[in-house]
Amino acid sequence: MSQGEVALKSVGNKSRALSNIPQHSNKKPSSIRWFHKRFKAKRRVKLCVGSISQEEVGELRKVLTFVIVLLALSIVTPGIVHAIATRAEFTGFLSMTATWPGDIYVLKSGIMRQVGALASGPVESSDDRLNGVISIVLNAIFNLNTGEGVAFGSFTITNAGGTFEGMFRVKDTNYVLFEGAIEGHGTGDYKGLLLKLEMMGTDLYRDADPATNGISADFVGYIISAHGA
Repeated sequence: MSQGEVALKSVGNKSRALSNIPQHSNKKPSSIRWFHKRFKAKRRVKLCVGSISQEEVGELRKVLTFVIVLLALSIVTPGIVHAIATRAEFTGFLSMTATWPGDIYVLKSGIMRQVGALASGPVESSDDRLNGVISIVLNAIFNLNTGEGVAFGSFTITNAGGTFEGMFRVKDTNYVLFEGAIEGHGTGDYKGLLLKLEMMGTDLYRDADPATNGISADFVGYIISAHGA
């Protein structure tokens, strides 16, 4: 065998020997992989931080400050609102005399419709803001056969400090009995106040005795102020 053949044989043997050796793998020992991961992670962090400009840092600070303020307000605001708003409860009594019956229509079925009736009278209350005179404009539908009906309209309570104005609604039962509610807002010294009350009383204009007249009611309720008044 010539020297060239020997050399080729030798190279061939080396090639086969090398072919039997496992090919190079991208996998690294666990210790090396851990080192590379840590190095790459730190490098990414450094790159990200280094890529933020001073202007962007300032904007981030503004956003964080805004978020902190919102969180503070969400915690503090409910307590502030609760401290400012006030609710004053009261009791009282009112009586009224009809000054105008309004337009009255009675159907053959016994249903009476009353439109634009007027009444007024004094109001006495444990809350001085309600002591004064109440005036109403009343509209009603009343069943003369059963003594039941409903009524609604507007009201004004007036005194030296101002007025409370709004709407009322009542339900009539047993001819002369009624119960209902009033809701209104203040004017003058009472501007910004909300009035709510419930009442129970009698309307003697609906009974069979022409000698007994008048509307009277006991009431309970409250006034809400958003300003602590």
